[in-house]
Amino acid sequence: MNSKGQPNEPAAASKAGSVRRKRARRNLLTLGSAAVLAIYAAGYLRTAAAAHRLGAAAPASAPKESLLRYKDGLYYGEGSCRHGTLQASVTIKAGRIVAAAISACHTRYSKNVIAALPGRVIARQSPDVDAISGATESSEAFFDALSEALRKAE
Repeated sequence: MNSKGQPNEPAAASKAGSVRRKRARRNLLTLGSAAVLAIYAAGYLRTAAAAHRLGAAAPASAPKESLLRYKDGLYYGEGSCRHGTLQASVTIKAGRIVAAAISACHTRYSKNVIAALPGRVIARQSPDVDAISGATESSEAFFDALSEALRKAE
């Protein structure tokens, strides 16, 4: 307070500034939390179909009799996504997947982006492998192509 009994303006301004800063921090925290939640929800909704499909799939350690359900030979299948189409091939010997490949890739992106998928299919003996981060749609197109090829092998 000054000599006339009036509040010092710098002190009042400082208090008001402090309140504004606290409110701004709180609003920023709320906004950041809402953004994280929105991104999480969008990702969940985007992958819900794939998660449902994978949930219904056989586990990686399926019994031997289910591994022997395929006829020997070389089979092809096609899959597509909004980026284009691709063709996958699978080779079956003694009822097991011994080779898988991306035979043709007519997508906007190089097949190098999903090149790890065929090796995962052989290791797991199933087309149900984890998608490549950043290439979810191409991964799903590969899954569809390989699933079609394996249906031909049954």
